[in-house]
Amino acid sequence: MKNIINLNDVKKYEGFDKHISAILSINNIPENGLKDCFPDKIGKRNFASFEDYFNSMERIDGTDEFIKFVKENKNEKSIVISDHDCDGIMACVICAIGLNEYGVDIQYLSTDRFKTGYGMKKSSIDEAIKSGAKVIYTVDQGITCNEVIDYAKSKGLKVCVTDHHIGKEVSHADAVVDPCYFLNNTKFKEISGATVIFKLIYELFKSEGYDTKFLYDLAALAGITVLSDCMEMLNENRILYKCTMNYCNSQVKKNTFIKRLADLLCFYLPGADQELCQFIPTRNFNSTQVNFYFIPLINAVNRIEGNVTCLINDIVYIYYNDIEPDGSFYQKLNNYRKSMKSSLTKMHRYNANESVCVEAFDTGILENYSGICGLVASDVVENEKKPALIGTIDATEIVKFSGRSVQGYSLYNLLKRIKEDHPELNLNFGGHDQALGCSIPKNNIDAFREIICEYYTKDAFEITETYLPLDDGSVWKRVYKIFAPFGSGFIMPQFYVETSISYFDSEKRTFKLSNCGKESIVCYNYADVEYMKYLAYKKKHEEKIQAILEFVYDQHGEVVLKLVNILNKNPEIERQILEERNNSID
Repeated sequence: MKNIINLNDVKKYEGFDKHISAILSINNIPENGLKDCFPDKIGKRNFASFEDYFNSMERIDGTDEFIKFVKENKNEKSIVISDHDCDGIMACVICAIGLNEYGVDIQYLSTDRFKTGYGMKKSSIDEAIKSGAKVIYTVDQGITCNEVIDYAKSKGLKVCVTDHHIGKEVSHADAVVDPCYFLNNTKFKEISGATVIFKLIYELFKSEGYDTKFLYDLAALAGITVLSDCMEMLNENRILYKCTMNYCNSQVKKNTFIKRLADLLCFYLPGADQELCQFIPTRNFNSTQVNFYFIPLINAVNRIEGNVTCLINDIVYIYYNDIEPDGSFYQKLNNYRKSMKSSLTKMHRYNANESVCVEAFDTGILENYSGICGLVASDVVENEKKPALIGTIDATEIVKFSGRSVQGYSLYNLLKRIKEDHPELNLNFGGHDQALGCSIPKNNIDAFREIICEYYTKDAFEITETYLPLDDGSVWKRVYKIFAPFGSGFIMPQFYVETSISYFDSEKRTFKLSNCGKESIVCYNYADVEYMKYLAYKKKHEEKIQAILEFVYDQHGEVVLKLVNILNKNPEIERQILEERNNSID
């Protein structure tokens, strides 16, 4: 029961009530919604063990249909078809191992980022038929693939769809389990594809009276996808995430599957050459480490290779075999991803006249750069404080963009409006605000750029951010710890300060502001670091700074203040800084 914090008790402490009320208001959570949204903070349960998660998770509507389908087709040769991102990879491993343990003759294949793109295709069905499969299970995809499902059924195959994407039409599959399917009545729908299939596998074994402790490893794989797929850090996702972090950190010091997985992905390499492997010195599972090191290395496979079957094979192999895996291949892929990102970043040019960055690169034969565009878009959002669409032009003269939005604005909804208002652009898109993709003919780029900048410029005046005064940094720091972890669907407030710079450390990229306490404030992006350096070294400490700050966890798991934005930058100085950066990377 150690370190349990009960929100009901905390609210009684002097000074905390208004802070907690502010957080609930920002997230549109009523007082009576605390129990559902923050089950780990209400009551006296620790939620440290997966048994706590098993006892708390909602049974998905359609589970009985899945169990019946598996039992009826248990003796048929089967295949799992998955998506190629981290969620799809983990979902595939969970399904393959789970059904294999149940006695199903199961194989697997995934979509290819470059050859097939997202979603099951007829070519996947042809591969399934060649393998001798009679039954198909989809994970993290399939709810919108009726044409392909019809093709599979015409070839005599049975299809079970498990997915978590929105399905607005009746699926033609023999069995369908998707909390976001319009016929599904599951209460909490915001779960990853890997979590969907894990719950189904869990209920399958539970229906037979099996001891479900052997499913802990598979639950951990689902827990990682709460972060990788930007799921809401509310409700049962919080429990799954916390149980996963506790479990993984208890496993990495033993000869376990989680330890072997961490070794395979160069996340935990005791005694290894740090410079060669570039692994995490703290070797700790927490949201920062997993988000910025573990998950990117997994996704590097699809970004560089396109096909992720090799990684799925390796994860399944180390699950069943007690061997020390060689992670050098994946480390090389990740290093190559970093170098590709650096190359594409050098092509990017800052344009102060565009409210939205719309940039398309003709990379020639280097078509695989399309897998890196989203990473560059994220950097543009961070550095230039504007939505970004970064893309490459393929051989058919189609531009394929990866997009990222700014906090408080839906780029997805903006593209939806443009598609409806301007059908002549031939715009196609999909995804969500945190990560979306769209495509457009090359000849329409200029018109598209002009239209999206026009729409966003008008909308930007209507974006309302809730900034709070930083009345007591130490109290807010404690409140931040109380409400952790965070993620999509649950945000902490940002703070407005108007003061002057009192100290700047260019090496550590930190500074201090007058009247903001003794703690240093972290500055991550290039333009802001250079701007603060300018103010400090030009002896302009007296100049007032209007800044937006927020609390974040750093890579060591410590709560720190981070600079989000400087509202009153001198545009000429900002332009000069970014142009100097453009010149320096030529």
